Amino acid sequence: MKVYEIVENTQVNDLNQLTVSAQQGLQKVKQGDMRGALANMEQIANGLAKLDIGTKMYNFMSKMLSAYEQQVANFPEDPDTPKLQKVIDQIQAQMPTMQKQAAQSKQYAKTARNKELDAFGGIGESKGSIEDCIRKTLKKEGGAAGLGAIKKACKDAGYTEDAQKVMKKMKDVKQHKEGDYILETTSSSAIATSMGGGNGFANGGPGVVSRMGKKKKKKVEGKSPHKKGTKKYKAHMAAMHAG
Repeated sequence: MKVYEIVENTQVNDLNQLTVSAQQGLQKVKQGDMRGALANMEQIANGLAKLDIGTKMYNFMSKMLSAYEQQVANFPEDPDTPKLQKVIDQIQAQMPTMQKQAAQSKQYAKTARNKELDAFGGIGESKGSIEDCIRKTLKKEGGAAGLGAIKKACKDAGYTEDAQKVMKKMKDVKQHKEGDYILETTSSSAIATSMGGGNGFANGGPGVVSRMGKKKKKKVEGKSPHKKGTKKYKAHMAAMHAG
């Protein structure tokens, strides 16, 4: 197998796309468009993670070293063979470290596919706990969601723990009497005492919880041409309110 055949063609295409995105993002930074540049950086971070370069490089080096050793064995009498074998041994000594990096690279790729990366891809960071996944799901749903939606999100993200049991131990997640789970930090308002409206929240849909009740109207006293506090003033005001 030739060396260039080991590298996948799709990787080259993906890298070209990332290069274009990087150039676009840099141009946006020069123009002061930070939000636009952030979108490009997110694309780059996710793209790099999905490429799983660490695994590809490890596989490439393993195949290359194997091919070299097979050929070197055919020329034991050549004076340069020992020198070549020494270089091969030096590279082989680095393979265990590269194998660990490949395992991390594979995990980053899985995380990227599950869309659990933060704004800069989470490169070098763990994907977080199931509690983080629950909070993220609730925020995405506007602050509240049913058990089914939460369990599906956690399962899709690769978590095997029982989300319902986990939420019972979370201080910032509570279950409403009608069944939905609510992220308490979503709103400064209290949980509505009545589900109402079909979606369980008053005045605005999921996550937008407000106090229910009637607002008290401020009493308007009215005007009088007489000086306040005099008998004529009191008589005039009494006549106005009586009408």
